[in-house]
Amino acid sequence: MLGPKAPAATSRSPVSNAPSVHISAESGVDAVVFRLLEALMNADYRDQAWFAVAGPDGRTRGAAVFTGPELIDTDGRRVSPSAAPSVLGALRRLFTGAPAQRVRYFAFFLSDLPLSRIPEPQLTPDSLDALFSRGARTPAFPELGALKAERYECVAYVYVIEKDPLTGKLTLIRDERAAGSVVDAKAHLKAAGVWKALGYGD
Repeated sequence: MLGPKAPAATSRSPVSNAPSVHISAESGVDAVVFRLLEALMNADYRDQAWFAVAGPDGRTRGAAVFTGPELIDTDGRRVSPSAAPSVLGALRRLFTGAPAQRVRYFAFFLSDLPLSRIPEPQLTPDSLDALFSRGARTPAFPELGALKAERYECVAYVYVIEKDPLTGKLTLIRDERAAGSVVDAKAHLKAAGVWKALGYGD
């Protein structure tokens, strides 16, 4: 189970109005979770790690999913598919002096909790990799069936890990624009085919 706030990410984008997610007053939260799972599968993100999201009282109030690591280029296009074996390990083994290489994870948090005063958890490349390995491969949160999604929000988070071509150090990028990229969360979602799978079109 995760806390109510997503770890600090490279970039983020709200996707609550995504046609495929379809959050409405009539929607059960469990149905929204299923539609999100289906959208990610349609974008060929089959390696998923699911977590219940806890409220302040420890009860399940939402859900989160992380997609598997994948190698990407600097424009956010996929170089290797999600679920490629040991993507982070492969990045670590690339010889120093090779062009800068990047690994990406997506995460989607579905919650109705007020988050403004909650500090963001911090991750490292290794703790992000360990977090993904702990998740359930399918969502099974029966508590969500009794909750309506009227006040829920869905936010997409992008986590990009870069290997320095000179030192070989792996770094979780906190601000992609500061790192010399013009790619934001929306551009990542589009480049990966997730934006279209969420129902936004091209």
